[in-house]
Amino acid sequence: MQQIKAGHNQTTTIPTGLVVVMLVALTLRIGVKTWDKNHPPSTRSGIAWHDINYLDKVDASSKKLLLIDFSADWCRPCKTMERTTFLNRTVTEMAAKDFEAIKIIDRRAEEDKNPPKIADLYTKYNLYGFPTIVVALPDKTYVDKFTGAKSPKEFSSFLATALEKASKVRAKEAMCDGRFEDALTSLGDYNNLDFEKLGATSISMISWQILSSLHKEEDAKKVVRQAESYVRKKTKIKTEDEWPLPLFRYMLGQYSDKELLEKAKSKDEQTDAHCCIGLKKLQLGEKPQAITNFMTAIRTGYAYGETYSLAQSYLDKLAPEESPNQTK
Repeated sequence: MQQIKAGHNQTTTIPTGLVVVMLVALTLRIGVKTWDKNHPPSTRSGIAWHDINYLDKVDASSKKLLLIDFSADWCRPCKTMERTTFLNRTVTEMAAKDFEAIKIIDRRAEEDKNPPKIADLYTKYNLYGFPTIVVALPDKTYVDKFTGAKSPKEFSSFLATALEKASKVRAKEAMCDGRFEDALTSLGDYNNLDFEKLGATSISMISWQILSSLHKEEDAKKVVRQAESYVRKKTKIKTEDEWPLPLFRYMLGQYSDKELLEKAKSKDEQTDAHCCIGLKKLQLGEKPQAITNFMTAIRTGYAYGETYSLAQSYLDKLAPEESPNQTK
């Protein structure tokens, strides 16, 4: 029992159990305040989702990205995200500011198959599970995706990274159209590229092509050297033949086409090599040779890899009849 003085000659006895309860309540209150400070509260409205028909109404020139949620009525992780992540204030504010949100519900369990419009998107984005969240440019060009449930913090991080990757994709699309000044604008500060998020191999190839095409050869080589330095620090390079070092050597003018191809052992490496040679051929004005190398990159590579996508984007522009167009 706890005793406290109530007057000159009186004491009031407070049960120990009550004291414990009061202390626990105070601790919980402090804990809740700390949680609220670090985790913005949910909003009842959540993300403002549109149905699939809204995709046809989005302006292709819009600055906002597409945020497509592929879900299913029977999917428990999907329901969890609807009750938590998609109601989080930070997430909903990011979605409203930078994205057009589309929710697509799978109907195969109920109707045996999806409408063609949905089935085409499954093929385009290589879907294999739920929930899958895809971020794309307004014209539906792929930017990034993930499959599985994410917490509000993880989802916010994903959206922030997707916004950065979108700049790279916009730069690539403008580059393939021959709009190199626009591509450079989308690329942004090429002296401080985030190789971790953007991918050292693909972003160095894109930057090298854009800058070389604008006759900024020294800047192009500087980006390649920065990418090489990043790879050396990030990975344990055992030999100078280890990929992607030969690719950087080629972009720096230290390897010939033949020497680069001799270093490319795996199919992924051969895809990188032929795509990079194709870019070089375009710089030299050798369009037929460029097309040949892009086609070879397509034949040897993983259909959803980044250099495969780069080769395919160029084929779509230079020789659409030759492009497999597997992700369109």
